[in-house]
Amino acid sequence: MPRMIVPRTNHPPVIDGIMEPGEWDRAAACTGFVKAFEGTLSTSQSTAWITFDSRNIYVAIRNYRSEQLSFLSAST
Repeated sequence: MPRMIVPRTNHPPVIDGIMEPGEWDRAAACTGFVKAFEGTLSTSQSTAWITFDSRNIYVAIRNYRSEQLSFLSAST
């Protein structure tokens, strides 16, 4: 199984839905996501950044959806 080292941050990111320049520079970044139940690389790759401090774990995800994919929507 793949592993990565997640660095501790001295300046936690602001949780506001906006990734400011430099805010996640010291976080570990990962990509190379695979399709569920297939094991092949997804054609549309996302990036996840992960860091932590003494109180919380912080995760930011940028989902790159290509023009060929429709928008996600919720329905009840």
